[in-house]
Amino acid sequence: MTGEFVRQLPDDDGTVTLVGVVHDHPASVYRVRHVLAAVDPEVLALELPPISLPLFAQYAATEETPPALGGEMSAAIQAADAATVVGVDRPTGGFFRRLGRTLLRERPPFETVRTLGTRIAGTTTHALVCLAAAGVAAATSVRLEVDAPTPHDASWTDAPADQASHEREQVDRCRSFMDAFRTASRSRASRIEDAAREASMAARLRDLRGDGADASPSSASTTSSRWRTAWTTPPSDPARPRRRRGYDGRVRTRDPTGTTGQRTGRLPAEYGRPTPA
Repeated sequence: MTGEFVRQLPDDDGTVTLVGVVHDHPASVYRVRHVLAAVDPEVLALELPPISLPLFAQYAATEETPPALGGEMSAAIQAADAATVVGVDRPTGGFFRRLGRTLLRERPPFETVRTLGTRIAGTTTHALVCLAAAGVAAATSVRLEVDAPTPHDASWTDAPADQASHEREQVDRCRSFMDAFRTASRSRASRIEDAAREASMAARLRDLRGDGADASPSSASTTSSRWRTAWTTPPSDPARPRRRRGYDGRVRTRDPTGTTGQRTGRLPAEYGRPTPA
């Protein structure tokens, strides 16, 4: 059992499960779906702004498995039998409060504040675009693709071991890049924003677990390998009925001709499994 891509954090109130992914990678989508099937959370928390969530929920509302749009986020929504789905990423009130306190405490120069403002305006605008696209889709049944999927040299038709190997190469490349530029070129604005962002997401997860609900957050903590999917499940309760899950454990595959098939079987070790609590 590997803890590299799947990490569980047990507590008296429940267990938070974090799942690391490479955005839009087929191996990561596969991992998210299978871990959700194993963990069965009551709350799914995604590394998405709350106002962007309706768009990804629409992406997930399709008979295609996994959804063609929305990557691992919509795949998680589709696979989860969660009573609640929430977004925990900025912009949120918690993020802005932490950011404001940091700025008051550190008093960074105007150039840093201006860079922060530009970065936050960009992410907020994108979240609003997602909200608007969801509104258009709800009113007209026209599905809008806000972001093009990240291209990868791996597809559903590749063998699971090949998909996992390619994903590993992507993670190693990302870590090498971040390690090389972490201290040399990482701006103060980026550091301040990341600190406020991660603290606000972690606090949201603590709140979800403290409420006594099973929470399943996607990307509760951000690391170089991108922890995008996390959820919390409550302590084991023999009286708690098991919900019937719509996902049957199978992953449909797409080939270059556009036809679909199904890949079945147990999750290969290369994809990562939950670390025993």
